Amino acid sequence: MAYARDQFIESAYLNCSFRAPVCPEGDRKPVDIVVVLDRSGSMRGPKLDLCKKTVQFLMGELSSQDRLGLVTYDTNVKTEFHLMKMNEKGKEKAEGILQKIQAGACTNLSGGLFHGIQEVQRQGWGFGLKGDKPNPVRSVLLLTDGLANNGITSTEKIVKVMKGALEPNVSVFTFGYGSDHNVDMLREISDVGGGVYYFVQSVDGVSLAFADCLGGLLSVVAQNIKLECFGMNGCKIESIKTRKATNAIVPNKHYEIEMGDLYGEEGRDVLIEVSMPTLPAENKELVALECRLSYVNVLDSSLDKVEVCGVVQRLNEVPAGQAPNSCVTQQRNRIIAVEALEQADEAAKKGRLDEGKIVLQTALDRVTCALKLLNEDDQKGSAGLMDDLKECRGSLASMSVYKKRGVRRMRAKVQSHWAQRSNDAEAEDEEELSEHRQISARTVGSSAYGYRNTKKMNMIKKSRFIGT
Repeated sequence: MAYARDQFIESAYLNCSFRAPVCPEGDRKPVDIVVVLDRSGSMRGPKLDLCKKTVQFLMGELSSQDRLGLVTYDTNVKTEFHLMKMNEKGKEKAEGILQKIQAGACTNLSGGLFHGIQEVQRQGWGFGLKGDKPNPVRSVLLLTDGLANNGITSTEKIVKVMKGALEPNVSVFTFGYGSDHNVDMLREISDVGGGVYYFVQSVDGVSLAFADCLGGLLSVVAQNIKLECFGMNGCKIESIKTRKATNAIVPNKHYEIEMGDLYGEEGRDVLIEVSMPTLPAENKELVALECRLSYVNVLDSSLDKVEVCGVVQRLNEVPAGQAPNSCVTQQRNRIIAVEALEQADEAAKKGRLDEGKIVLQTALDRVTCALKLLNEDDQKGSAGLMDDLKECRGSLASMSVYKKRGVRRMRAKVQSHWAQRSNDAEAEDEEELSEHRQISARTVGSSAYGYRNTKKMNMIKKSRFIGT
């Protein structure tokens, strides 16, 4: 974009965007996964049976270099089997143990979670693992269908323990089954654990959610990603549109953002608002922002760095009718949508459903108006955002609808759009899955199938046969 050189620019947006390459199947690194499974009384019957079949599915997709562990919990916590390699012998042993698991009593969620974290961070268990180092990708998958009513039941206390216990590069994903779980607790656990929260409303969603999660873990290409942003040549950083941990080294001038990890084909966009001073010089290009990216390249086990600059034109005369950048406009649409979802959810929590509807409709109107400024890919992305806004507006039809489904869907979508990572567990038909394959990996779509890479899509297709 071009701006007049003799004008103080109070607000202009630059987008720092980075994309990951495809993760070839032969190059992916082995994983350590611990499933923490709720076996309380409410899980008895088809729920627990399907969860067992889903764990079997996970076992089948893991190679002999991957390791799997299983922790179950009701009132008591039990390590069903420690991390062990998913070779033929390991899978046979795990299968025998899995079939004997039965439902029990209460829900000691904290005990199950902490045992799972301890297990994935433990070394030397299983067949021939003495002295082995942890695998590069480590994760805990926590599933529950109810409220924590045994052990530590405070979200604040659970999160505090997690922060002190989690090692670097250990992620935690949460799966809330049905409409009785504590969405705030599960989403906060996943936020602290660098994972995502899945709302699993129906039986069909269990396998889809785990497949989506597994597809991501089996395609990690970068870890410990840190983004540094510097305001240059008198330009000030006014805001950074992210929910990632951000540290102001020098306010308005230098920031560090912890971006977590990245799956193959995934992208991240950090929209940065800057102010620019007046310039005494003639026509010139101005470096307004410098960004430095550092990360662990998981595929070749190296430490890599990239530097880019955000340049704007400061002209004596600004061309009439210049078009805004499509990518920047699309990312502004994403922020407009996700901030509206947060605001509407906050209003709905206080019973102000009509206020929430107005907030969502206003955002929908703004995104709709911007469609004509976007290229074809970005238009598809904004169409997805519009679908999410419409769905969440519909979930404010009544307090009963909001409490039963809307609140969980809305908060899952908020997390997905901030993180730019899929977390939707709604069943999709074959046509939707096939159509998504034609959408660019960088497209911001609805959380139903947006942000999913090829590995996730293929894993979800396989998972459709679980339980049949």
